[in-house]
Amino acid sequence: MVFNKKREFLAWNDFVRLNNDAAKWTKASRSSQLAIDGYWRSLAKW
Repeated sequence: MVFNKKREFLAWNDFVRLNNDAAKWTKASRSSQLAIDGYWRSLAKW
């Protein structure tokens, strides 16, 4: 249970960091939907 919580926490940190990076690259910081779309596109590249 603790491991799962820690993993979720780390995943959330990655999500926030990728959203911040996407906002810098695409200037989409004003649109959370675009930031989330950018996050999923970055996941698809993996």
